[in-house]
Amino acid sequence: MSRRLLFSTAAPRASRYVPWLAAALVLSATPASAQLGKLKKLGADLAKDAAKEKLEGKKDTPAKTAESATSSGGASRNTELVLNEDRVALVVASLQPMLADATARRELRTITAQHAEKSKAARACLEAAQVKANANPMAISQNAQKNEAQIERLSKEVERLSERMSAAVERNDVRSRVYLTDSLTTMQVRMSMAVLGSNCPVYYTPAAILDQQIKSQSRTVVSEDMDEGTFDPPAAAKENLSRYQFGLLRERIAIWALKQEDPTLKAGKPGIFTPEEEAALQANAADIKKLTPLFKDGSLRWATWGDLSQWQ
Repeated sequence: MSRRLLFSTAAPRASRYVPWLAAALVLSATPASAQLGKLKKLGADLAKDAAKEKLEGKKDTPAKTAESATSSGGASRNTELVLNEDRVALVVASLQPMLADATARRELRTITAQHAEKSKAARACLEAAQVKANANPMAISQNAQKNEAQIERLSKEVERLSERMSAAVERNDVRSRVYLTDSLTTMQVRMSMAVLGSNCPVYYTPAAILDQQIKSQSRTVVSEDMDEGTFDPPAAAKENLSRYQFGLLRERIAIWALKQEDPTLKAGKPGIFTPEEEAALQANAADIKKLTPLFKDGSLRWATWGDLSQWQ
């Protein structure tokens, strides 16, 4: 269905649009095969190191050294929280497949905010036209007569769309129902404009927003979390990290990334890094920096773990 600009008469809907979209956008220029090879190598290296340490009975591993190190508050590190270069690289590489959705989610937020601003201005124009018409009731009758042909045409369009809407509801066609609702609302607003003699702008809702509504309304399990259980970690991550470890490490990497832009950021113990961890993060700084904008606005998940709920 071709889209035109849409104005919605309902209250602003920006808060109801969840930053999840499966758009086929790819930020990373690294081929998928190269990413897979990198993940396999990282996983193999971690497994190799673990086997070697077990065989040699090493006591003083980097993880245990970091674990015994104390933060400024004197608290000891938990081994599962420790960031070494291999773990950082593994988590960062594991997040690459999520960048397309995260980027689309971020773009959706921008589109939604822009549409909300335009709709707000359009509503203000409509309200002003209504106030003006109320002050001169005769004008409404005059405008109705003047724009009779336009009103008749719009009325027929509303009737046609209403019939299509009924059919869409009957066959449970969510996509058609969402788009038709948007078009039907637009036609009704345009009829109001014709009666009021106003030329206020009328905007169609952008397709990206409507598609998000369709995805939300098509969910079989009702949840406020649109990303629940959507993360499918690569084999290398599953083989070398638990769900708990991955969530914590991802969270600490995100905190470090945000602290690079705002050193005053308070994040408690997870935001305190040993010199060894700092070195490991700096070694992967270039890749982490690409994730920072998505961590910052929440487009790339890190503070909550709903997307990991299906990780067994």
